Amino acid sequence: GRVRVEVDRIGHATHDEMRVRVLATEDRVQRGHVALPGQRVEGVGSSFELLMGATPVDGLAVGGGLWSDGLVGAKLVEGGTDSGREVDVSFGMLGVFADWFFDPRGGFHAGVALGAATPTIVDESDIQTSGPAAALFGGYDAWVSKNWSLGGAVRVMGALTQGDRDGAKLDATTGSVSIVGTALYH
Repeated sequence: GRVRVEVDRIGHATHDEMRVRVLATEDRVQRGHVALPGQRVEGVGSSFELLMGATPVDGLAVGGGLWSDGLVGAKLVEGGTDSGREVDVSFGMLGVFADWFFDPRGGFHAGVALGAATPTIVDESDIQTSGPAAALFGGYDAWVSKNWSLGGAVRVMGALTQGDRDGAKLDATTGSVSIVGTALYH
């Protein structure tokens, strides 16, 4: 497809584009309640996101994306106490997004994403669940050239998922809060 960039009379491009957003950042998983009540996983890790879309009206980008958070060596908390065990966690979502730029030539924006998630906890036995997920995000992207903008955003992502472990049903609530650096190609 074509990439459309409009330039106004003072040389600013608009957020009217096919977009690619790639993020890599510190990520804090606040709660990963899995298997037993009172059990959660906490840690700092990395995030990645790839979004591609189009703009049906000035300032509104819609499309699809892949979101991923990962923790290596996260602590397992049981009953409010650190268990002394470490686990690895991955949290991925495939879905759709809408991102609204308040001023199509400016940089402030806010958005929402909906999709399907597959959180996985790796310890003695792998626990994988799946179910619906959602994300809210907002930030600022400043123009650095005709086709590129760089900035930052805050993203809150969560999922309510189900799975099984040794024949027992598991319900998991997974969430993350990320502060991310962004690069957008328009």
